[in-house]
Amino acid sequence: YGIMHLSFVDLTPVSDRGIPLESAYADDAELLSEDGQSLTKILEIASDILKDWSLFVNESKTVFTRVYLAETDALDDHGNKIRGNEEWRDTVLLGSKLCSERDIASRRNKANVAFYTYKKVWLDSSVQISECRKLKLYEALVTSVLLYNCSSWAVTDTVLASVDVLQRKHLRQIINTYWPTVISNENLYKRCNVTPLTVRIKKARWKMLGHVLRSGDDTPAYLSFRFACIGCSDIKGRLGRPRTTLFDILVKDIIEKNIIVIVNKRFNLSNFNNLVDIAHDRGLWRRYG
Repeated sequence: YGIMHLSFVDLTPVSDRGIPLESAYADDAELLSEDGQSLTKILEIASDILKDWSLFVNESKTVFTRVYLAETDALDDHGNKIRGNEEWRDTVLLGSKLCSERDIASRRNKANVAFYTYKKVWLDSSVQISECRKLKLYEALVTSVLLYNCSSWAVTDTVLASVDVLQRKHLRQIINTYWPTVISNENLYKRCNVTPLTVRIKKARWKMLGHVLRSGDDTPAYLSFRFACIGCSDIKGRLGRPRTTLFDILVKDIIEKNIIVIVNKRFNLSNFNNLVDIAHDRGLWRRYG
């Protein structure tokens, strides 16, 4: 798995199975391969070839990441378990860590830093700012940091609930409510006129899925989702406890909204195309969200 910072990327190559092997975001490009040596060779020749188009590869910012799950009994040089602590989990791509749990922990830390950077605004009684204005500032300065790229998080409900916990902690400080004064979570949301962040995350995820389905049928995101829906039925999964994946969460969202009929969480070409047709009706898609 490699990342190159380029100014231009050609048409997306696709494997025989229909999996996109490259995706581009402005001056960032991702190249994927099951063989790490091929990525090294690409880097060696890319600089010379791209110079013809006045494009330059910044090798110092090029990152090679091996994405894998270590064996359950694998240990590092210090005797610590590797499973769950693989190096790729902390790799940052477009501002987010590849591991959703690590990314959420990072986002919570950054949101806390943002909150206490402006603690005089929230906590100093000598600052004459209305509660309503404080909440608007909180939305702009803290919530935006906390929810960055939240539409792609793939974690359990327990992990996701930690985002709500942090939000409620901040809101109680903003409205100056401390023990022994008690306010229920429901009344807290009503007073602050906000919704739980988990609800907003779910809506953001649904909005993101709509964008993916409306994108061109040759885009990496569309090809990846299509492959996950109807192209990998013959691929044997790995052994062990099933992990929470973004695809599983999206399928759960689709089933809950009862948009199309999915048997045993499996798509076919017909109901996949029906889902794409629904997504192209933006008004209908928003109503489902």
